[in-house]
Amino acid sequence: MNKKELSTAIAAKSADIKSATEAGRIVETILDVITAELVAKGEVEFYSFGKFSTSEQAEKTGIIPGSKPPKKYKSPAKTVGKFKFSKTLQEKIANK
Repeated sequence: MNKKELSTAIAAKSADIKSATEAGRIVETILDVITAELVAKGEVEFYSFGKFSTSEQAEKTGIIPGSKPPKKYKSPAKTVGKFKFSKTLQEKIANK
């Protein structure tokens, strides 16, 4: 499901939202708020859904496979995004 399909589904399920365009603006606002919080190294948690967060990945050295002689490269340290499913959502997915 993409953002447009999500917006259409929200508009269809909600009596308060009149159009997919209005739902799309709401979805965009929610994503903007989540993004801003993650950029600030915060976390966003939705009870019974999951938690968005960030973590730091250390610098690491790797080897390019198949290179003769083996060539090494460095992957710089970086911040990565994470999502952890809630137990409730995991159970719903498993039980279908």
